[in-house]
Amino acid sequence: MSRGVVVFVLLGLVSLFADLTYEGARGVVGPYLEFLEAGLAVAAAVSVGDLVAYVARLFGGLLAYRLGSSGAYWGLVFLGYTVNLVAVPLLAFAGRWEEAFLLVLVERAGKGLRAPARDAILAEVSGGLGRGVVYAVHEAMDQVGAILGPLLVMAALSSGFGYSGVFTLLGVPALVSLLLLILAYILYPSLKSAEKPHGAIRRL
Repeated sequence: MSRGVVVFVLLGLVSLFADLTYEGARGVVGPYLEFLEAGLAVAAAVSVGDLVAYVARLFGGLLAYRLGSSGAYWGLVFLGYTVNLVAVPLLAFAGRWEEAFLLVLVERAGKGLRAPARDAILAEVSGGLGRGVVYAVHEAMDQVGAILGPLLVMAALSSGFGYSGVFTLLGVPALVSLLLLILAYILYPSLKSAEKPHGAIRRL
């Protein structure tokens, strides 16, 4: 098995555990805001986080292209995942709905920021697997996490965990995801696709 394939599998597992973390949290964010005495309008406004994610995605893609280096690509991936995942267990310590609402937006921003650079890395490590197969398998692993997350939260709530306990528990898969990401970087630190070709257009 080539090093690229190993990194591809690792990045798939990173997404699986990351999705388990934040998709699990998203299922209870609305009730949690209500628990913190936020109004219904505030709970509904959480969906604006998806807009924040797409804006951050555009910014992340432009920044990665502008910097054009392996360090920049991996740096954006690490920054995005860290912001995205650390925001979830921090919800356990939110004492006001304003703090929880801000953490939700920050979590979405991290998700968007990392996506372009992460996808570029996936495209490079695909090797002979074929990019269609790579993205299909990666998305499948992503969705496994998205299903397991809410199930884990439901089981935790049914077992007597409060909201704070649930968000703290989700810190475990978040930590696993970040450790796997570090391993992927160690195995594949240099990216050919990250380097700008000679004479590249600097403006869109």
